[in-house]
Amino acid sequence: MRDDPVLVANMDCIEIKTADNGFVLSYKDPVIVKQNAENDGWQDPYRSRVYNTPEALAADLTKLLPLMKQHSAERNEAQDYAAELNKAFAEQD
Repeated sequence: MRDDPVLVANMDCIEIKTADNGFVLSYKDPVIVKQNAENDGWQDPYRSRVYNTPEALAADLTKLLPLMKQHSAERNEAQDYAAELNKAFAEQD
C-alpha cells in the first residue's frame, strides 16, 4: 500500500472478501482517483490485495479508514439521489 505524502481524494467504500488463502481487500486508490480527475490520462483506480492473516489486513485497514469520506450533514448523497429519483418518477406520472 502506498504512503505518498500527497493530498488525496476521499474513498467511498472498502470491500473485504474471504479467499482460499485469507482475505481480499478491494478499494479505489485515492491518489489515482485524484490524478485521473486532474489529468487527461486515465488509470484504473481499483486495487485489490490478498492478506494471509487478519492482523495483516487490520494493519492496512487502519491506514485506509481515515481516507474514507466523512458523512456530511450539509449534503447527504443518498438522500439527494433518492429525492431526485422520486422527482423523476413523479414527473413520469
